Amino acid sequence: MALTYDELESVSSPFYTRDIVSQVYELDPFIKKLRQNNAISTSGGTDIRFPIRYKELDLAEWVNPKEQIAYQQRKTRTSGILNWKYLVGKTMMQWDEQVQNNGKEAIINLQKDKADELIDDLYEKFTDALYATTQDTDKPSSLNTIIDSADTYAGIAVTDVSNWASTERTETQVVLYNTAGALATSMNSATFGPHKPDLIVTTRNLWNTIESKLEPQKRFYNEKGVIGFNS
Repeated sequence: MALTYDELESVSSPFYTRDIVSQVYELDPFIKKLRQNNAISTSGGTDIRFPIRYKELDLAEWVNPKEQIAYQQRKTRTSGILNWKYLVGKTMMQWDEQVQNNGKEAIINLQKDKADELIDDLYEKFTDALYATTQDTDKPSSLNTIIDSADTYAGIAVTDVSNWASTERTETQVVLYNTAGALATSMNSATFGPHKPDLIVTTRNLWNTIESKLEPQKRFYNEKGVIGFNS
């Protein structure tokens, strides 16, 4: 009967790196942006409400300095209402895992890595819901509903508040500028006063297409500006 382990295997141990390679979860850039802005943390209340000025007051007018001025008011505010949604994550740390994954023999901290894995899993489910085209009642509204020219969102219908409509486009090619469906035109239509897009989310392949279109427009210059254009 052959021995299970030879001499060298019995007196030597494998070499392990102490970094675990994750190939299943990739952080969504939009979620990352929200986390950086502390925009996804709140608690308390039966629902989430935010006040909105949904139309102009439109009561300013030019007058003769001697004419009588009639004072009036107009209702211009309402509230958007969002209901709480609940997402639960589940994992376990077995007794033998606690015993064996301990001390210097632990290549990585299994308990900590399971906690990190659980957080990644929660954000993965949240991201799936965020980009869904259809949604059930237990999940939050997706971007497909939030950014829409006709849908009701936060209890406000576009038919009641025209300014609540978003601008949407479906394009079959990537164009940078000078056309109705160009990227620059879309950026401009999404800009309102000082508020403008600060994040563009796209696929890697589409980003490569944008890079290929930007490359021929590249200009080179030195500090004295004697060649090319200083952009």
